[in-house]
Amino acid sequence: MRRLLFALFGICLFVGSANAVTKHKKIEKTFKAGENLKIESKYSKIQIKHWDNPEIKFEVLISVEGSDDEKTKRMTDDINIDFTEGEAQLSAETVFGDFFTLKKLTNSLFNKGEIKISYTVQLPSNVKLEIIQKDGDVFMDSHDGNLILDLTNGNFTAESLYGENSFTITGCTFKVEQLSDSKLNVANSKVNIENAGKLTGESRDSEFTIGVADNISMTSARDKFDIKELEYLYGSSNFSKIEISQLGGEVDYDQKFGHINIFNINNMFSFIKIDSKYGDVGLSFMEGAQIDYEINHKSVKFDNSKDFILANKETADKKTFVAKGRVGDKKAFSKLNIRANNCKIRLQ
Repeated sequence: MRRLLFALFGICLFVGSANAVTKHKKIEKTFKAGENLKIESKYSKIQIKHWDNPEIKFEVLISVEGSDDEKTKRMTDDINIDFTEGEAQLSAETVFGDFFTLKKLTNSLFNKGEIKISYTVQLPSNVKLEIIQKDGDVFMDSHDGNLILDLTNGNFTAESLYGENSFTITGCTFKVEQLSDSKLNVANSKVNIENAGKLTGESRDSEFTIGVADNISMTSARDKFDIKELEYLYGSSNFSKIEISQLGGEVDYDQKFGHINIFNINNMFSFIKIDSKYGDVGLSFMEGAQIDYEINHKSVKFDNSKDFILANKETADKKTFVAKGRVGDKKAFSKLNIRANNCKIRLQ
């Protein structure tokens, strides 16, 4: 009986496979390279490659798998690319016909892999790019031109991006080896950047792993930052966790809840100014630092080395205290100013 069941099951699988129908469509277009290129798509993979030709070449492969020949053909015919060529900008948009008006059905078809759309775009590296992608991936080589990316529920991978960049990413994995000055708007994403210039913008509910950065100026909520080397930090956060392994220059930062820990602070740093409410602060300075410090604190628990002698003075409200002093025996080069309320402070 068991053998009979297995045999019947195998026949069903064979029949199911035999009835599967696959349709393919290939779209190829070549245009003279203009100043700007805009690509808008969903449920697709976009690969950006570079060449020396003064042209932009599109190769789009569409693959549809179904159980019915007529239905599969209709789905294939209902996926097209709309190209619009202007004087300064070329636009390409993935267009879905009437078959895909039901969103739930459309999501199911793409999530199961029954429909695949793959863009391969070759262009000069100085073209200014704008890519809007939903529920899909974007892959790039190094790029010299400016880049605007709006990506939702996908993956982005690039080598070196040398232009001015603007990224809006939601629910994504983002990996870049080298990044010049960039604006970020990040939500529910994982960001990995090996080397960056200046990063500005806002983020929430995301994880950042950054190797080396010159300047980070962000408004953050419920994020986690792990930064190896940083020169300048500015901004504010709520419920975020900031870890910096090495700092060179300046900090001007406000935080509520969460924590900020900075290790190996260069003994020639300029200033550190932190305003913290209910968020712990940890600072570790390299040997030889010459620091003038002022700490205004209320309901704070300290863990400080003997270099920081906290001679506290009451203020008018008798709940807030001020501690002033100097680390080192020479004229101070660096300034430390902390305003803290209901938190822990570690100074070493």
